[in-house]
Amino acid sequence: MRRAYRPLIALVVLVSLFACYPTSPAVAQVGPPAVRWFYYSPDDPLAVASFKANADRFNAISPDYYVLAANGTISGDNQPEADLLAHQKKMRIFPMLRNAVKGGDFDAFLNDAVARKRAVASIAAILKNGGFDGIQLDLEQVADGSRAGLTAFVKELSVALHREGRLVTMAIPAMTADNGSAFDYPALGSLLDYACVMAYDYHWSTGDPGPIAPAGWLEQVAAYSVRTIAREKVLFGVNTYGLNWNLTSGGQAAEASYVQAMAFAAREGASSGYDAASEGGWVRYSEGGQQHEVWHENAASFLAKVATVEMMGMAGYAVWRIGVEDAAIWPQLGRSVASSAACERLSAAQASSGFAYFAETGHTLGGRFRREWTARGGIAVSGFPLSEPFYQRSRLDGKLYLTQYFERARFEFHPEAAGTVYAVQLGQLGREALGDRLPPPSPPAANTAATRYFTETQHKVSNAFYQYWRANGGLTQFGYPLSDETVVSGGDGRQMVVQYFERARFESHPESDAQPVQLSRLGVDTLAAQGCR
Repeated sequence: MRRAYRPLIALVVLVSLFACYPTSPAVAQVGPPAVRWFYYSPDDPLAVASFKANADRFNAISPDYYVLAANGTISGDNQPEADLLAHQKKMRIFPMLRNAVKGGDFDAFLNDAVARKRAVASIAAILKNGGFDGIQLDLEQVADGSRAGLTAFVKELSVALHREGRLVTMAIPAMTADNGSAFDYPALGSLLDYACVMAYDYHWSTGDPGPIAPAGWLEQVAAYSVRTIAREKVLFGVNTYGLNWNLTSGGQAAEASYVQAMAFAAREGASSGYDAASEGGWVRYSEGGQQHEVWHENAASFLAKVATVEMMGMAGYAVWRIGVEDAAIWPQLGRSVASSAACERLSAAQASSGFAYFAETGHTLGGRFRREWTARGGIAVSGFPLSEPFYQRSRLDGKLYLTQYFERARFEFHPEAAGTVYAVQLGQLGREALGDRLPPPSPPAANTAATRYFTETQHKVSNAFYQYWRANGGLTQFGYPLSDETVVSGGDGRQMVVQYFERARFESHPESDAQPVQLSRLGVDTLAAQGCR
């Protein structure tokens, strides 16, 4: 299970929102992932202790029990004590079946009809005798040319086990596109009850040091997974282990648990931190003149990965592995990424691990929205967070999106665009502020260094507003203009020049040399109109 492979305006508003990425249904159900699955090594004392201490917190387990030989025979045995505890806690049990031979040697099994039949019968008998719910196939290092044989074996096994009311699940390597390997996502997805995507080892033990499961790559893996396999069948693999690279002598990185990583961080002269861009913890230290770099997982990185599972609407997650984790993950299991009281102010002590806390508004910011907020200019452009993330139904397409409000923006996560630059989109606050009061189009104007006319909405942007629009994200950040410059009365009764865009309203402040163009606090106004102040 460890290793992975690698009128016109209204129409334009809608077209500009959806034209840049493929459409597909948004997440149909919201809430914390239903399946909380952990891998378990019965020979590891730390795993045994963690399993016994936290058995109430997960609902599926895959113990490392069995090994498949090339002739189709299966060796290994179960542990009745562990099975009894799992049954008492009403967990589903999917014992792991690993392949003893790898690569081209495994083809001997896949090409041997007698061996395959023997394996299918043995698996069925093991599940029946043990009272197990199904099998977890962990067939690793399968040769690329074995795609047809692997799919055929999974089909034969699925037919036999489904006949007896048992499930077939399988660990499959992480991909962002079909790489020609033996693992055919669409074909296997149609046969399996659960596909456990091993979404880790982006940086692996024999490669260069770095985050083991960086957030940007994970989102691409998640997007490909749910695009090729029904999302209700996808379990996203989440790692809890870390890796320790010796930068001086090289060689294979050693596995490091969270406790070990913290011990390294506590050494004299060590440095450590959390990389919010990749959602991973790191430690650098020296030992005996050797420089080391450790990348590890903690509660913050774990929650970021679980948030991806929820936002993509997957069935759940499969954690590799119990016994090396940060113990702080356990109280977080079962929590939704969305708040049930999004507008209530929080204290710093209530902030989730890895989230930034803003005393100015009493709200937090983390995960996908934090990365996007930072990339889009942070406080200077979007302002402080005004809410925690919550699910809100779009006024444009009627779908539910994970949403967070800021003083001058609303962020929305669009799972149909995951893995692209359009995954987090800005809500059309300018469009909503105008409502039905769409200004009439303006006559065409020549494009100059100081003016640009948009035929899409038949409005122009000029002078200081145009320079600000260009310098701060342009179409991606603000959208098309929905009006020309117009004069309105400010809150203090003074006249003010403004211009509406799809996602913002610009204000002219000539009295301010530092900020002659400012963004209206449409996030504040929109949220207040919904009763959130």
